[in-house]
Amino acid sequence: MSTTDLLNGPIEDLPSWNVKNNPTVTDLNSSVQITNITPLLYAILQNQQYLETILSLKNKARDYYNRSRRHFCRTVNLNAVSGFNQERITVFLPSAGGILTNDPLYVNYAADYAKNTLLMRVLPTGVLPTVWGDSINRATGLVESISVPVSLLTDNEKVIYMYIKNADFFTRILQLFKNSFQYYTDQKFQCYTIVLPSDFYDGTLQERTFVTTTEYLRNIYRNFLANPTFVPYQALPAPICITNPVPCAPWTPETEPI
Repeated sequence: MSTTDLLNGPIEDLPSWNVKNNPTVTDLNSSVQITNITPLLYAILQNQQYLETILSLKNKARDYYNRSRRHFCRTVNLNAVSGFNQERITVFLPSAGGILTNDPLYVNYAADYAKNTLLMRVLPTGVLPTVWGDSINRATGLVESISVPVSLLTDNEKVIYMYIKNADFFTRILQLFKNSFQYYTDQKFQCYTIVLPSDFYDGTLQERTFVTTTEYLRNIYRNFLANPTFVPYQALPAPICITNPVPCAPWTPETEPI
């Protein structure tokens, strides 16, 4: 049996087990860790539709724009995020060439960025062609970037920004669940190290680190498929920089998930 980090692959110098010494989740973690991680994993499964929508926003926007010359927009319900019940925000990707206020489809984004925003505001600079998110200053005729530091985003925008930033974590957790039956058949004693992202979860690195077995993942997913209400509904966490007075950590080349 080998131990694998969820993002970085096999880990050297960690203990291994054989069939006669089969590890369990209780062998690998404290009771506090198990109590904390299980409802969080169920929350990810319960809100996977929201995650798949918001985390694929950039790719779907690019595909949509390339197929036809028309505006892209998508309204995202934020009900799945704790503290954002009944909140929604519409994300726009205008036609290439910038935004003109005399465009018949012009939206006055600045009137309320919490309700209408541009995709380029919630993505790091350079992920999409800059011209898609620029505005044209009618007085000077110059193109102006609408990207702003994450600290200047509204709370609704920060939710999208931080979930896209941590796309790798949430998509790989969902992939682990969806493949857990096959993994259990092929490598029953495989283990995975899950590190909860600090953008959403409190605690030290050690407190946010959890080692799970294939059997454990399969059992959670099997229970969820058999009865989605097996565990009471739990919303996904809001970014810590919204719930606590700490600055939001911006994208860096090291954390770039796209």
